[in-house]
Amino acid sequence: GGDEFLLILRNTTLAEARRKMKVIMKAVAETPFEFIDAKGNTHTLHVSGSYGATEMKENDTRQQISSRLKIDITKHKIKLWETDGNPEKRTAKLNELKASLSEARRESLRHEASSQEEVPGESSPDAREITPHPPRGQRN
Repeated sequence: GGDEFLLILRNTTLAEARRKMKVIMKAVAETPFEFIDAKGNTHTLHVSGSYGATEMKENDTRQQISSRLKIDITKHKIKLWETDGNPEKRTAKLNELKASLSEARRESLRHEASSQEEVPGESSPDAREITPHPPRGQRN
């Protein structure tokens, strides 16, 4: 686990967002972070991460967006773990991630189905309608 960050990239397609995230993640992975501990010893920390991306769709709720992001992030984590050098650790983690992916997909389907049954923001106190920004070229 670690910190989570959200970047909102307006007027950006899903493909563009994925390309930008790859550039950011590569830069983070290639940047060593050096620090000095309380005893004066220098240490180098290499940071990695995973990312997910989704596009906002008309009438999306926060739950729908969150579900799609969770699926995408988990898929990226699976790709990272498939290359891990420790077979025992890799197998256990991949099984855990695949179970999480299955649950995220079920959750996404539940959110999609419930959004078709109710108007977001009206009958569900949790749901909040999110209005997506029009794609490039489709603004008035």
